[in-house]
Amino acid sequence: MHCANCSIFFPTFNSLPWLSTANKVRLLEWKGRLDLAMYASRRSPPLLLEEIATYVPTKLEAGDAEWKGLFQRLFEFDDDGHAAKLARAVAYGEVASKQYESEDWAKIKGFMWLKIGNMVLDSVEDTGEHWARSVGFDEAWENYEDRPRQTHL
Repeated sequence: MHCANCSIFFPTFNSLPWLSTANKVRLLEWKGRLDLAMYASRRSPPLLLEEIATYVPTKLEAGDAEWKGLFQRLFEFDDDGHAAKLARAVAYGEVASKQYESEDWAKIKGFMWLKIGNMVLDSVEDTGEHWARSVGFDEAWENYEDRPRQTHL
């Protein structure tokens, strides 16, 4: 989550004329290194693209599952702002990656960004604590109810 939240600042860094290209490259390189270290240290599970694509949001009435409705729900959600910041990063990911959707390496495309935004909010509104940490480890899920898996995966 923190890695995703930090990513939205890089367009601003890149637009600063007083920051040298070498320093911009260094910032991005070290962010990449930190992201990889965080990914490995949390034993991050594999990305299940089909679960994203087939996800059905829990709230579908009156636009609650669209970005505007999601951000309204996040505004009303009682936490310290982490959920809103993560959803903001996901929404920005949609905008920043749009030009690359035709590339084979781009795995998250189009409607999947909004699905992930819904997953963010649905997960923090669900049972258990708001945030599961180090989710690749079984211990991370001790305070959560299990959910049914897709039968076709």
